[in-house]
Parts: sequence; structure tokens; C-alpha cells
Amino acid sequence: MISTFMGLETAKRGLSTSQGALYTTGNNVANANTLGYSRQRVNLVQTSGFPTVGLNSPRVAGQLGTGVAAETVQRIRDSFLDSQYRTQSNKIGFYGAMSELKWKAS
Repeated sequence: MISTFMGLETAKRGLSTSQGALYTTGNNVANANTLGYSRQRVNLVQTSGFPTVGLNSPRVAGQLGTGVAAETVQRIRDSFLDSQYRTQSNKIGFYGAMSELKWKAS
């Protein structure tokens, strides 16, 4: 038997998930000009339908959707730029140390 409040629960789950995604969007907007910040994205997934498939499930036709949930928050980065930054940062550190040794030796 399907609960009377199943539709309200599905709506509540959707609104709650959307609110969490809006928080992430607000965080992205607030940090848009922050040096080194990369934006984030919320990955949404569907929740399992009702009734679930199984031997003990009620014999009713079809399934009802039960809403959506936030699965993960993913940081969006460009791997090429990250690689270039690490390479250049490594070179700066190496040549900076070599320069210090040269000045100390003089």
C-alpha cells in the first residue's frame, strides 16, 4: 500500500536537494574572483523507485518515482592547467634554491 504522504515526501526530497545545489551555486558565485578557486558541481542521482524489484514486492503495475538525491560534490578543474602549474612551480622552486646557493657561495 502506498503512503498518503508519498507525494509530499518526494517533493520534500526534491526541494531539499535543490536547496543544497543552490548553496553550492552561491559558493561558486561568492568565490568567482578568488585566486585559485575552481567551481564545484553537485551530481544528482535518482532514488530507487517504489515498489522495488524483488520476490517480496507487492504485485502492482509499474513503479513510482521517489525523487532525487545529491550523490557527490565534484570540483571542476582543468587537468592540463593543473599539470602546467605544478611543472612551473617545481621549476621555480628548483631555480630559486639554486640561486640562493649561488649567492651564499659568493
